[in-house]
This record gives sequence, C-alpha cells and structure tokens, in this order.
Amino acid sequence: PSDSITVHHPVRSGLSQTIRRSDISHVEVLHDLVTAGPAESMDDLAARCSADIDRLDAGVQRLVNPHRYHVSITDRLNDLRRDLVANAR
Repeated sequence: PSDSITVHHPVRSGLSQTIRRSDISHVEVLHDLVTAGPAESMDDLAARCSADIDRLDAGVQRLVNPHRYHVSITDRLNDLRRDLVANAR
C-alpha cells in the first residue's frame, strides 16, 4: 500500500535499503504458498519452480562464477529478530 518498502540485511544490523514500489516487478508471499488451498500437482509445482528460476537475474542463474543472490527482510521481521535476540540474553 505504501510508495516504498524498507528492507534490511538479515544479519548485519543497521544495513537497510528503501525500494520504490515502481522498481518492484514481482512480490511473492511465501507463507501463502504453503498454506493456501488444495495441494498442487507435481506439474503445477514444476511450472512454478521453472517460472521462479526464469525471474532470476542471468548473473545469478549462471553456473560458472554466479552472482550472489541477495535476500532481505522486512521491517516487521527485522523487529521480531531484534526482539528475539534481545530477550534471549
């Protein structure tokens, strides 16, 4: 709903980036894929996996000297992680 989203490095505290909505080509809600609806057929799963791979940057897909695939976490997950670490001490 907002014009931008702030994402955080999953391990390095204080490292974040703000991304404009117009720069985001696709968002996939991962937990919905596991819990939503009836079980998918193997053909459906294979097609989804193939589509996921096709969306990756060519530099990440290559087998020789591939680029790193960067993963970030949202504000909400970053706050949860920080709280869990603080309460674990």
